[in-house]
Amino acid sequence: TSKEIIDIDAELTSQNFDIREHFLRAVPLVLYIKWAFAETCWSAPQTNACLVIDDPVLKHRHGFVDFQELLSLMKQHRFSTNIAFIPWNWRRSAPEIVQLFRQNPEKYSLSVHGCDHTRAEFGTSDRQRLYWKACQALERMNAHQSVTGIRHDRVMVFPQGIFSEAAMNVLKRTDLIAAVNNDVISAGPSRRAVSLGELWDIAIMGYGFPLLTRRYPWEGIENFAFDALLGKPAIIIIHHDYCSDGCARLMQFIDRLNSLKYPPTWRSLGEVVRRSYRKRERSASQVEIEMYAAELRLDNRSGQPRSFSIRRREDEPAVIREISDGSKPLEWNFANGYISFEVGLSAGESKVVQVRYHFLGRDGRDGDALGYKFRAMLRRYLCEIRDNYVTTAKLRVANRLGHRDQQSEALTR
Repeated sequence: TSKEIIDIDAELTSQNFDIREHFLRAVPLVLYIKWAFAETCWSAPQTNACLVIDDPVLKHRHGFVDFQELLSLMKQHRFSTNIAFIPWNWRRSAPEIVQLFRQNPEKYSLSVHGCDHTRAEFGTSDRQRLYWKACQALERMNAHQSVTGIRHDRVMVFPQGIFSEAAMNVLKRTDLIAAVNNDVISAGPSRRAVSLGELWDIAIMGYGFPLLTRRYPWEGIENFAFDALLGKPAIIIIHHDYCSDGCARLMQFIDRLNSLKYPPTWRSLGEVVRRSYRKRERSASQVEIEMYAAELRLDNRSGQPRSFSIRRREDEPAVIREISDGSKPLEWNFANGYISFEVGLSAGESKVVQVRYHFLGRDGRDGDALGYKFRAMLRRYLCEIRDNYVTTAKLRVANRLGHRDQQSEALTR
């Protein structure tokens, strides 16, 4: 037993929470609350999941990632993959991989991975610069969609995991619906404190723009299971080098995740974000919803009409342009830090609720200097050479040496 109960108001001192270090202080308490207040406690309708691979260009192979082989593994092991796509690469997708993505939208999806993927490009406090890069990223993704026909999820994944508070405030004023990141503490000299309670929520809302967390497989199945208990989605992050063993480690992890008592539902990253909410049922026809992302997917799977009372935390109600249910604007109210509104769904009906904000004005400083453009281009090509040749060669040698050591050890037994 533990003599201490974890303090959820305590300030987070690391970029994420590891349940393996606090098991007795946290898990029994959460389980008890879930059991004792089952009828009144907020809960997530289901656990959604997605694997996110950062950086790949859509070519036949990127480092250790072969898109055709990965598709076969997805079908065999029942999971989905989102590519955190660098918008700078929008003109570089190979036609055969484009076709592969278009033919398998339930398995493959794209998100927005920065803009140029330069060092800490979303870690600055220059709002106009941030807004320009965010808009440029979305323009490039839209151009990629027009050229290839591959739709992208309007979800930002920060390069190197670095973001500023200013970046979060700026992203809110674009068409993006949320950010997904492994780090939750902003960059800069005066970092905003994040409490454990905020981290345990489905998304961190204190930045004014929703931030959902993701984890590496080596953080352990325990952390993903605890996140699911809290109602958080299972968003797994890897880079291509994690597939250096033919994806054996990754498949082992995904099989373990799918073997949990309540296995996740695998979706595109955008759908994972839209379906990340919590609910509380007032009656058979009345449901309370807490919304997090700027878009919410609602399904009425009951056999009767249902009314959904939706609330969402908001610190700038004056910049809201419109709230709609996909077909018409909705009337909304603001009180005590929350916007609230009602949505009705017929039996079997599904709707996407959208919160849209006024765009920021530009001050005419848009554009990049020629030197910056050259450095960004050089960085992209050098990173691709590193991933496709340098890293792969090093890891292949390391894997062979490790295999030989295992064989030698077996022979000496």
